[in-house]
Formats: sequence, structure tokens, C-alpha cells
Amino acid sequence: MSALSFPPESSRHAAVLVADSEQAPAFPIVPAANRPWREGAITRANEFEALTLWMEKQPDSLESAATFSQAVRSHVEIARQTAMDHHLWRGITGASLQRTQSNLDAAEASLLRLAPASYLQGQLPGFRAHVRRHLPRHDPRRARLEALASTRPIPLRRHRRQDPPAESPAFSEEEREIIVGAMRAASSEAVRQLMQANSFRNLLGVTSVMLILLAVAVAVLGMVSPSTVPLCFSPETRDTITVVCPTQQHSEKAGTGDVDDVFRQAATGGDAFTIEALGLTAAAISAAVALRNVRGTSTPVAIPIALAILKLPLGALTAVLGLLLMRGGFVPGLSALDSSAQILAWAVLFGYAQQVFTRLIDQQAHTVLDKVRTQAPPEAPTAAAARADGA
Repeated sequence: MSALSFPPESSRHAAVLVADSEQAPAFPIVPAANRPWREGAITRANEFEALTLWMEKQPDSLESAATFSQAVRSHVEIARQTAMDHHLWRGITGASLQRTQSNLDAAEASLLRLAPASYLQGQLPGFRAHVRRHLPRHDPRRARLEALASTRPIPLRRHRRQDPPAESPAFSEEEREIIVGAMRAASSEAVRQLMQANSFRNLLGVTSVMLILLAVAVAVLGMVSPSTVPLCFSPETRDTITVVCPTQQHSEKAGTGDVDDVFRQAATGGDAFTIEALGLTAAAISAAVALRNVRGTSTPVAIPIALAILKLPLGALTAVLGLLLMRGGFVPGLSALDSSAQILAWAVLFGYAQQVFTRLIDQQAHTVLDKVRTQAPPEAPTAAAARADGA
């Protein structure tokens, strides 16, 4: 039965060490992380630790195995600690993600320098898929890896169970460095794409906060001084002066008062708030309809959510600005709305119309997410792939 050992009470994660050191490495069972990418990073770190222990015990291990093993363990420990760091600002800026992924990639590079030939030979298809996913076809590091993979012999299948497995030919130091260089370049490109997506998400977040503050300022201004920016209309009549506002209307006989005085009497503190509420509701419906074009993503950057939040305050502001343009005669023939219902209806229309402005942002968001690919693009089969299929 495997022995269980427990760390001191002062341990940061109150971890439990699992399994006997002769059978498997001791993994700290840390508390559940609050983000999926953190869980994935911890799992990958544990996998690297297990592979390191296995590779150290291989008969064909390198003379420098101790150095590479120590490097792997150091990077794995840093990645594990950073993945469990829930610092808000580092999470927003992407510093935690950058450090975790970079250390895991560095650990993988040391692991590949330590790996036996059988491991490298078996993982070559995965290496090629990873490199193809993130490096362009003309990249020299990808080209060298493709050439190496195409020249490596494919082990033949055993026709009988008693036949010994075919031994993988050894990899020279130069061939190992070709694999490591291509993998590090592909992993670095993947992290760079994640950072670009994170930066775009932060830009959307900052813009949303500014628009929310602006929308709140407009609503407060409307409550404190409704006559400063009135959202009212005065349809032309002969005998009376009628002013129609979003929440009420006021009429006086012609010649008994000034039109501006009638506007001040008719405007209320709830006009701007009502218009913004309707614009925000229409924008929310627009964001919900736009979800039909959103593809699910496994990236740790929540760009679709940030994009949906951006539409809400923008819809509130476009409703107000649209009515102001109509009131100023910017749209000929639509400057004399004669009922509150018409004003509210136009507010809904202008709030939904924010989709015209955010459509370009939607396209940019799709472009950013497409760069952070989760599947390798289809490619023409190579000679090595053809030989593997025929084996």
C-alpha cells in the first residue's frame, strides 16, 4: 500500500503528498483554482514532473540529466505557484498567465533535451501539429522540423505479439535542438497570441468603464438639470404651443409664453434616465442576437463577454445622442415628434442601432480569437504522413 505523507501545517496550500516515490512523484493536491487555465497549468506541471522522474530512470539517459531535471523542477514549481496566485491586477494584465505559460514552455524544452529517443519518436506527430498550428509555413524552424520528421524512419508494426518492439534510432544533439527550437518558437507564438487577446480584452474593458461613467454622468445631469439638455420636441400647431417629452407633455396657448419656458416646464428629471434605460435594453437584445455569430472558445480570455458588456452603455448613449440629433433637425422631417410613445420608440431604435458601430469591433474580436487557434489548420499530407498511414 502506498504511504501517505502530509506537509507541515504552515504549508501554503495545505497539500497532501500522494503515492510512493518509487512508483510515482509526490504531487501537492492544491485547492481548486478559480479559472480553467489555472487548473490546466497545474495538471501540465504535474505531468512534467512525472515525466522527469520517468526519464531519469531510463537506461539511455544523458550525462547532463541531473541538470535538465533540476531545471524542469524549478520551472514547474514557479508555474505551479503562479497558477495559484489569485492577485487581481496580475490576472487582469495577464502577468500571471504569461509567467505560468512561459515557465511551462521552458520546462518542456528542458524535458525534450532530457527525453529518450523513444519518447521523441513517439511525440513527433504531436510536435509537428503544435508547430503547424502556430508557425507559418515559411518559418525556417518549422521547415527544419518538417524535414527532420520526414527523414526519421517509421517503426514497423509487430506482426506477432512475441516479436520484440522496434528500437527507435537515437537523436543527435543537433536533431534535439531542432525539435526544441521549433517547439519553443511555436509555444512563444502561442503565448504572444494569448497576450494580444488579453490586451484586446482589457481595451474593451477600459472602453466599457469609460462609457458607463459617461452614461451615468448624462443621467445625473438630466436629473439635476433637466432643461440643460432637454429631450423634448415641439410639434407645429397654430393655436397652442405643445412640448412633448419622454415622460410627459405640456401645452400652452400661443402667445402666452415663451417656447423655452414651456420646454423647462415640460422637461423632467426622469427623461434622460428613461431614454438611457430603453437604449440599454435594446442594446442588450442586440447583444443577445449577436451571440448567434459567436463561436465558443477555450482561450482564457473572455473577449465575447467584454464585447457584450461594451454594447450596453453604448446603447444608452446612442439613444440619447440620436434623439438630440433629431431634435436639432439633423434628420429632415423627423424633428417634430408629437407623442411620448414616438420618442420612446425612437430611443429603442437608436439603442439597437449601436450594433452598426460595434459591428467592426465584433469583426476585430473574431479576428483576434481566430489567431488563438485551438485546432491545427488542414494541410496537404507529407511523405512522412503517407508512410505512417501505409505502415
